[in-house]
Amino acid sequence: MYKKVTITYHAAKNDSKVNEVAGLVFYDGKAETVVIPVGLYEELKNNRFFEMGKPTDATDQEAEVEKHKAEKVAEHKK
Repeated sequence: MYKKVTITYHAAKNDSKVNEVAGLVFYDGKAETVVIPVGLYEELKNNRFFEMGKPTDATDQEAEVEKHKAEKVAEHKK
Protein backbone atom coordinates (compact mmCIF):
# COMPACT_ATOMS: atom_id res chain seq x y z
CA MET A 1 0.00 0.00 0.00
CA TYR A 2 1.18 3.51 -0.83
CA LYS A 3 0.48 6.90 0.73
CA LYS A 4 0.49 10.32 -0.90
CA VAL A 5 1.89 12.88 1.51
CA THR A 6 3.61 16.25 1.61
CA ILE A 7 6.97 16.09 3.36
CA THR A 8 9.25 18.93 4.40
CA TYR A 9 12.85 18.19 5.35
CA HIS A 10 14.37 20.36 8.10
CA ALA A 11 18.16 20.07 8.13
CA ALA A 12 19.97 20.04 11.43
CA LYS A 13 22.24 23.00 12.14
CA ASN A 14 25.49 22.71 10.14
CA ASP A 15 24.15 19.65 8.26
CA SER A 16 23.59 19.19 4.55
CA LYS A 17 20.69 21.16 3.09
CA VAL A 18 19.90 18.19 0.80
CA ASN A 19 18.79 14.75 1.96
CA GLU A 20 18.24 11.65 -0.20
CA VAL A 21 15.96 8.92 1.12
CA ALA A 22 14.92 5.84 -0.88
CA GLY A 23 15.66 7.59 -4.18
CA LEU A 24 13.77 10.76 -3.20
CA VAL A 25 15.61 14.07 -2.80
CA PHE A 26 14.50 16.59 -0.21
CA TYR A 27 15.74 20.17 0.14
CA ASP A 28 15.82 21.97 3.47
CA GLY A 29 12.52 23.78 4.07
CA LYS A 30 10.97 22.84 0.70
CA ALA A 31 7.71 20.87 0.81
CA GLU A 32 7.56 17.93 -1.60
CA THR A 33 4.44 15.90 -2.36
CA VAL A 34 5.40 12.27 -2.85
CA VAL A 35 3.86 8.82 -3.12
CA ILE A 36 5.70 6.39 -0.85
CA PRO A 37 5.20 2.91 0.60
CA VAL A 38 3.46 2.80 3.98
CA GLY A 39 6.62 1.42 5.62
CA LEU A 40 8.67 4.42 4.50
CA TYR A 41 5.90 6.77 5.63
CA GLU A 42 5.96 5.17 9.11
CA GLU A 43 9.75 5.50 9.25
CA LEU A 44 9.82 9.15 8.21
CA LYS A 45 6.96 10.27 10.43
CA ASN A 46 9.07 9.22 13.42
CA ASN A 47 12.12 11.13 12.15
CA ARG A 48 12.43 14.57 13.74
CA PHE A 49 13.98 16.05 10.59
CA PHE A 50 10.90 15.36 8.45
CA GLU A 51 7.61 17.21 8.84
CA MET A 52 4.76 15.11 7.47
CA GLY A 53 1.48 16.44 6.14
CA LYS A 54 -1.76 14.50 6.36
CA PRO A 55 -1.42 11.34 4.25
CA THR A 56 -4.01 10.02 1.83
CA ASP A 57 -4.19 6.66 0.14
CA ALA A 58 -2.50 6.78 -3.25
CA THR A 59 -4.53 5.77 -6.29
CA ASP A 60 -3.63 2.53 -8.03
CA GLN A 61 -2.17 4.57 -10.90
CA GLU A 62 0.02 6.66 -8.57
CA ALA A 63 1.23 3.52 -6.80
CA GLU A 64 2.08 1.85 -10.12
CA VAL A 65 4.18 4.85 -11.19
CA GLU A 66 6.10 4.71 -7.90
CA LYS A 67 6.68 0.95 -8.21
CA HIS A 68 8.08 1.51 -11.69
CA LYS A 69 10.40 4.29 -10.45
CA ALA A 70 11.63 2.09 -7.59
CA GLU A 71 12.43 -0.73 -10.01
CA LYS A 72 14.46 1.65 -12.19
CA VAL A 73 16.42 2.91 -9.16
CA ALA A 74 17.12 -0.68 -8.08
CA GLU A 75 18.35 -1.59 -11.59
CA HIS A 76 20.60 1.45 -11.69
CA LYS A 77 22.23 0.56 -8.36
CA LYS A 78 23.24 -2.94 -9.56
